Amino acid sequence: MKESEDMLVAADPENKHMYLQSGHCVIQALKGLMTFGSDDLASALEIAKATTATATLLRRPTEGVLGKLRPGASMQRVRHMTPLERHAELVYAETLLVKAIIGIVGGGDWMGLIREAFNMRTAHGIYRTLQIFLEESDKDGFDEDIDMDFRSGVLLGTGTSSLMLSLLPGKVLKVAEVFGYAGDRTIALKTLMSAGGWSDDSELPAYTEQNEGVRRPICDMILLTFHLVISVLMPVSGVDIPAARKILAYNMRRYPDGIFFLYFQARLHTNECEPELANKSLQKALDLDLEYVQLQHMCLWDYGCNYFQLADWNGARQCFDILRRESNWSAAVYTYATAVNIMELVAAGADVPDATEADAVALIESLPKLTKKIAGKSLPIEKLANRKGRKYLAQGHMLFLPAMELAYVFGSLGHTPRRVLVSKWLPHINAELARLEASTPEEWGTGDQYWDDYVLGHFLRACVQFVAAYQPPEATASALAPQPGDPGTAALDAGAAADFQAVVDAAPRVKLDHYILFHNHYEYGRLYARRGDAANAQANFDVIMHNKLPVANPHVGKGKYSLEGALQIKTHAAMSALKEDQAKRRRGFEPK
Repeated sequence: MKESEDMLVAADPENKHMYLQSGHCVIQALKGLMTFGSDDLASALEIAKATTATATLLRRPTEGVLGKLRPGASMQRVRHMTPLERHAELVYAETLLVKAIIGIVGGGDWMGLIREAFNMRTAHGIYRTLQIFLEESDKDGFDEDIDMDFRSGVLLGTGTSSLMLSLLPGKVLKVAEVFGYAGDRTIALKTLMSAGGWSDDSELPAYTEQNEGVRRPICDMILLTFHLVISVLMPVSGVDIPAARKILAYNMRRYPDGIFFLYFQARLHTNECEPELANKSLQKALDLDLEYVQLQHMCLWDYGCNYFQLADWNGARQCFDILRRESNWSAAVYTYATAVNIMELVAAGADVPDATEADAVALIESLPKLTKKIAGKSLPIEKLANRKGRKYLAQGHMLFLPAMELAYVFGSLGHTPRRVLVSKWLPHINAELARLEASTPEEWGTGDQYWDDYVLGHFLRACVQFVAAYQPPEATASALAPQPGDPGTAALDAGAAADFQAVVDAAPRVKLDHYILFHNHYEYGRLYARRGDAANAQANFDVIMHNKLPVANPHVGKGKYSLEGALQIKTHAAMSALKEDQAKRRRGFEPK
């Protein structure tokens, strides 16, 4: 990236060439988003503004407000554009989006957020018009007069924006559609695939480095992000791991030392429930000589999460401790993650010199000073870290299964191999629950935390048994290898249901960790969906969507609970997947 940046500056010293400006803008934006540094974000914003100004000069003039209102005016304008004017229109839309993202991240007020939302709407409208123009041009066959660089840019913009919109909850999407947005995941994925000429009947793309568009590799990266990253965070439909494998294989041949594709290779191993193999790919990325250490931080996050899967608390501690000291993305989250791994090591009696209870206390006490705000709002994950930190101090330096809870929050649990869940996770949770249930509520800790720890323990055990019983379809034979003491799939399924129900029954007694109660209904619903019981699955999902527990809890007010927004999005995705599964069952297909 540094070499690219130097080349761009040398080739365009006066900052007047649109595409060189555009490339410089992208690199500066990446730097700003990697560092979250105010100087880097300000520099990126200035270059984005300059690029927008250049593109504006080269765009075809608009016909004013009245011209915009006339039906077909936008399409008529595009039809009369020269190739240069079309590219200027495309770069203008791209830079509006980059500027909006930088503005949202670096801004601190709601008015700024609203302003950038309108910029994003403008960009979306331009992309939609350019996409219609492409489809119209190709109606009688592929139009050779339209260059691939322009094509790949339009496909990237329309495909990515539609894909992002398709992930929104139904209520939000309906509001977005009023303002002209539309999100269809199937069309979005097909659009992004077409940039590389990918098809189901070939392992190789139709477009290679000889005839591809300049933005085609980014389209591949967006596809890999959806199939290998987003799919781990929420139960989305449309995930195609075989397609991801061939896209990744092609790009790994082109860029064997490209850190982004090494990262995606690790994510593929994670999807296959192979955290050890994932960490080998990440280590190769970490061994690269990179100018921007923030790219390595991206890999360190996954490295630490994979150690979470393996219940290797010291390995995870080391990863998050490096992030805590070096990265500016979320010091509060990294600090809390370091602290909870120290808590697990201390509880296990591990002899690690720089992992003592005093170290954990010092880290937790530093949390309030580390939180940051985006668009004037605190990050939900940082709010949770601070709440758990306050709880740790109030309870006399005690939290129940803190690293395992954070592994669930980070999304690491869902692709943990069955062999590890059965041999490490279940025994550890069983031992801690046995210790808790051998006590009375009055004797446990401060005498005020028993039921919160009870529901957390049963919830985690339920999730572990659920994931162990129903491993992802792409899990390898190694991940599924039989282990001594494996109770079998039927027993794991029954055990998960019993523990989910135990949380429901104890819900009225929970005082602080209300978010577990709602997440419990989400996972309980997913278990019913996996069994093919749509009615009970929907009933559990409705608890989240209506924000109302089946049995009232006097300690749950009308306010929000931790991670509510993220859970709403995941529940929307799960409900969509449930409807699609039901449709497949009616057609005689058995969903994965």
